[in-house]
Amino acid sequence: RFSGSGRRPRRNCRRSGARPCRRLRVCALGECVQGLVPNLLLGALVARRKVERHHAQHSRQMRQRQLMDAALSLAMEDGVDSVTVSAVAKRAGLARSSIYEYFASSADLIADLVMEEMDYYNKRLLKAVDKVEDPFEYISLWIEEALQYVVDGRHLLVKSLNTVTTPNYRKADIAQGHRDLMGTIIKPLSEIGL
Repeated sequence: RFSGSGRRPRRNCRRSGARPCRRLRVCALGECVQGLVPNLLLGALVARRKVERHHAQHSRQMRQRQLMDAALSLAMEDGVDSVTVSAVAKRAGLARSSIYEYFASSADLIADLVMEEMDYYNKRLLKAVDKVEDPFEYISLWIEEALQYVVDGRHLLVKSLNTVTTPNYRKADIAQGHRDLMGTIIKPLSEIGL
C-alpha cells in the first residue's frame, strides 16, 4: 500500500533480501529494486561510476604531481628552506589547505621529494649501465654517470633536501631508497672481489 506521503514503500530485493540503496534503489547484488532502474541502465550506471572513480584517481595523481613539481622548482631555485606549504600552494595555484589532502606537512612533502629524486637518480644510473655484462665497464659507466649527476647540479638538491628533518615514519623509506641506490653497484663490485 502507499503511505500517506504518496511514495511507494521501499522493498528489499527479492533474491538477496538486501535493503536497497536510497540513491539508486538497487540492492547490494546490483539487482533492480521496484523496477525503478531498468537493468540495462543499471549496467550503464555501474560503468559510469567506474569511469568517475578512475577520473578521480587520475585527477588526484595529477594534482599531487603538480604539487611535487612546484616544490621541486622552489627547492631548485631558492633552496630547500623556501619549500613551505604556503609557497608550494602559491606556486601550484592552489589553496594552502588543499595541500594537506596530499601531504601531512612540508617535511612530508620534502621526504617525498627526496624519495623521488633518489628514484630518478637510480633510474639514471641503471640506464647508463643497461645491458653491460663486464663488471669493470659497468663500474666505469656507473661512476661516470654518478659524476655527471654531480656536474648537472642535481646533487645539490639532494644535499639540501637532506638537511631538513624528515618525519620519523618516512626515515625507513628514505633508508631503503639509499640501499636501492647502492644495490645498483654492489654486484659488479663483488664480482671483481671488492
